[in-house]
Amino acid sequence: MRDPELDEALKLGAEVLGRDKPLAAVARELILRGAEQMKPPEDAFERWLDENGATRATGSTAQLLEEVRALKPYEPLDPRPMPEILDELREDRI
Repeated sequence: MRDPELDEALKLGAEVLGRDKPLAAVARELILRGAEQMKPPEDAFERWLDENGATRATGSTAQLLEEVRALKPYEPLDPRPMPEILDELREDRI
């Protein structure tokens, strides 16, 4: 007995992946893509962080606000380049 939903999914998969692909390859790709979509959002967020070279925040919001309050006010006329300013801020933390 045929499963009409499965037949439709395989048909759409073949249209996207190429009609010359074997049915087993189309089914495999659909299974893998479906499994990827079923991962919990937490995994998706972690993947996004990894893909963008980011990490989760380690401090609390209160710590961040304290650090922001301690920063000098922005001076638009400061001629120093941003890398120099960032180096100075890093030195303060070490």
